[in-house]
Amino acid sequence: MLTLAGPPMSELYEKLQVTPDQFLHLQAAAKDYMLDPEHPERRDVIGKKSSIDLPSSNSAKIKLYRITSAFLWEEGWGDKCWGPSAPRSVPRDIDWPEAEPE
Repeated sequence: MLTLAGPPMSELYEKLQVTPDQFLHLQAAAKDYMLDPEHPERRDVIGKKSSIDLPSSNSAKIKLYRITSAFLWEEGWGDKCWGPSAPRSVPRDIDWPEAEPE
């Protein structure tokens, strides 16, 4: 059986410069957003958990980028985690932009 080991969770939220609590809320919100039954196109771009269907084509990567961008901008998670009023556990060099990139 193939298992994919990623970095420890603490390393993820440290790299993202968010608090552990923020990270857990962000992770849960992202999961709900990606698996929303009203939007099967989101689930389709990430594949099934039982397979190793990670986005490999350029079009899949572009779709994933657009979905991620919508989650951060339209759902407000970019501002919630990196905006001026977001809680800060450490000094950070990641600040959410005030205007969406073109």
